Amino acid sequence: MERRGYGTDYINRYKMMTRFHHQRIPLIILVCGTACVGKSTIATQLAQRLNLPNTDMVYELLRSSTEAPLTSTPIWERHFETKEELITEFCRECRIVRKGLDGDLTKAMKDGKPVIIEGIHLDPSIYLMEENGRASPVNKAEDGDSEKSPAQCDGKQQLNEHENGSAAKPKAIIVPIVLSMADIDHQMLLEEWIASRSESSITEEEEAALIVKLRTIQDYLTSFESQGVGVVPISATTFPQTLDWLHGYLLQVFAAHVS
Repeated sequence: MERRGYGTDYINRYKMMTRFHHQRIPLIILVCGTACVGKSTIATQLAQRLNLPNTDMVYELLRSSTEAPLTSTPIWERHFETKEELITEFCRECRIVRKGLDGDLTKAMKDGKPVIIEGIHLDPSIYLMEENGRASPVNKAEDGDSEKSPAQCDGKQQLNEHENGSAAKPKAIIVPIVLSMADIDHQMLLEEWIASRSESSITEEEEAALIVKLRTIQDYLTSFESQGVGVVPISATTFPQTLDWLHGYLLQVFAAHVS
């Protein structure tokens, strides 16, 4: 590679990534954040750079499919008496979405394949508990979910075995990332997003209420910075730099787990 003009840093990175893929270390990258913070764009760009698959349709499928476990009305369009009530319902929906991800996560654990998952309904606390080997709320029976098929139980057992390190394969790397945006920029994008989604005109008060609920969820997600979750500022003007930083950050994570 040196003869072809590649530098030392590039060669070392190539060797490290080759070892990483050969060791088949399960890798789950979570791109969290509320609406209009660039989750889909960041996840897609990272997936292309790192040659990884990404998943982002689980919530919509759970909300819109036949006998869907989530209500068809998004959480930010429903009424809540308090912010605490909103966050409680948000966390409940996040646990349901986590169940919907069982197939992708079990495959990643079993096959040692990396995956990027992005979406609003990714509660870092669920995945932090799983990474630390503690019982996750997702393993507790939800309303109407006390009975599971053998396939579901087997899949969850395999996932827990890998997460708890009882299987022979390397322990999974779970990397939650929360994207954050300056208040002014975020509000402008949210206003445009709400206008594009609304089938009929809404009042200024209704729009303000929607934005408050979305910002409340965002504040909850960014609160996990104190627990070691990376909160990454992003804006339209610094997007390339943010992508470069995330790319470099993930490469450092890979290097720390490659023997």
